[in-house]
Amino acid sequence: MAVFITDADLEDEVAIEWMPGVDPTRYSYIRQRIERTRRRQGKPEFHRDGTLLGWGNLRAAADPRFPDSPHKWLRRVFYLNNNDLDANPSGPYQVGTPTEAIVPGTVSIGVLGKHPDEVAAQGAA
Repeated sequence: MAVFITDADLEDEVAIEWMPGVDPTRYSYIRQRIERTRRRQGKPEFHRDGTLLGWGNLRAAADPRFPDSPHKWLRRVFYLNNNDLDANPSGPYQVGTPTEAIVPGTVSIGVLGKHPDEVAAQGAA
């Protein structure tokens, strides 16, 4: 799936759920992306390098998004890659952040998280 998420992708989101013991605000940034999943709610499958931190749950009546796959839904996931700053302080993101990075404090149900550059620009304005 593409990294880029639209507001329409989140229209059925009704809750954000975090892995037990995860406080997303302890991270300098986390990643958000949209994933094709087999369920509307609960922990989704996660097949990426890195650590799943949380996910969005959809309303029970949310329609599948794919005519060719009637039992697949788009859901937002939050994660860290193994080379992200908080996972690897000497890694490639000592300066800058990945495209899909968001400030954890900007995560809200049905609302796109804000990229660190966007938050910094708003603070400077």
